[in-house]
Amino acid sequence: MAKTLEQIQAELETLKRQFTDFSAVSPVSYYVHQYSGEEIDAAVGAVPTLVRPNLLDNAYFGNPVDQRNGYIVPAGVAYYKVDGYVPQGPIPETVKVDYIDHAGSARFNYGGAACYVPKDGGYVRGYTGQFVYTIDRWFLGGEPSNSMTITNGGIHISYTTPGWNVIQKFENVLRKGNTYTFSAVYKSTLPLRLAVTWGDGKYFFNESSPATSEWALVTITGTVPNNAEIAYEQVVFQSLGSVAGTMDIKAAKLELGATQTLAHQENGQWVLNEVPEYGEQLRRCQRYQFEVFDTIIAGQGYLAQVKAIDSTQAYGVLPTPVTMREGVVPALVTDCSAANPYATFGMNSTGYGIVNITEITIYSKMQNGVILRAIGSNFVAGNDYQIWIRGQIGHKFLIDSNL
Repeated sequence: MAKTLEQIQAELETLKRQFTDFSAVSPVSYYVHQYSGEEIDAAVGAVPTLVRPNLLDNAYFGNPVDQRNGYIVPAGVAYYKVDGYVPQGPIPETVKVDYIDHAGSARFNYGGAACYVPKDGGYVRGYTGQFVYTIDRWFLGGEPSNSMTITNGGIHISYTTPGWNVIQKFENVLRKGNTYTFSAVYKSTLPLRLAVTWGDGKYFFNESSPATSEWALVTITGTVPNNAEIAYEQVVFQSLGSVAGTMDIKAAKLELGATQTLAHQENGQWVLNEVPEYGEQLRRCQRYQFEVFDTIIAGQGYLAQVKAIDSTQAYGVLPTPVTMREGVVPALVTDCSAANPYATFGMNSTGYGIVNITEITIYSKMQNGVILRAIGSNFVAGNDYQIWIRGQIGHKFLIDSNL
């Protein structure tokens, strides 16, 4: 039976009263928080709620990605000659370690002789030299005697002459018209300058941050001009002065915007707002370089499988964990050579046998791999060969696409 207009209007009025008259409704109880609204506001305001992405790679130095796994013998450490195990006294300068042997000794050449420092004898993780790559994505500038050591609290840089001491290069990060903030938590015996550059004479920087023996925060902010020509991109830590010194860096950050979100103060101490996930940083770094061997594990030998195209050349694919930097055929950084040779093991005309390889190069690359070219002798065209490394102690095989 159809409803009359009056019945419909009456029902609408009833519904209206039900949804608008809350006078008889009251909460059963209220939740009382243990902190007041003022205390909650103060706590939230003490730590930035916004943490912007870090445009730098591998910039937390408490546990940095270090695929090159470098070691050095600092000046003053007692060392020995391998021939006769003769003590030589304190070494007068910092030297690079070539490899760590099975006994845990650091091996290196010094004064034309093979030398070593025994396990726990004073060698440390680090790098030395002039404009050399160190931990992933960073290189050490300045004088040949400069050094970087990796400590529990960060990286420690020692230099004889102040200058552009620590640098990271990058690409396709800076944009015209954008404002950026570059910050770091540091200690330094001399005043420190930060710089963000996008070409020769094109940069923004701070005049000076004071020397300090306590962890401090330094921050600079600048804008890339709308008419800028971006030739290259990098950030720089520059020590100022005219005497030798040291600096320590706990972490660094380059981010969009006019404020820093790297760290905040708690009880007068600078505390990082976040510690990046190591695996993600490793993935980002492997776009630029990839170490095939685990340099901590001794005795690794197998490298790759190749197929011979004639008696002197063989080619094969070596997979990479990520897609490496586009448009660049990587270089090969290895201590293997004709004097410190590779070998292959595979089928030849007389059965299984050893074929010496005098050189390996990277012929080309794919999205997730590189093509190796092995040069040797007595290959059989069409046969497959396994490449092994002779004397596997400490060998390195780094695929390098660094800027």
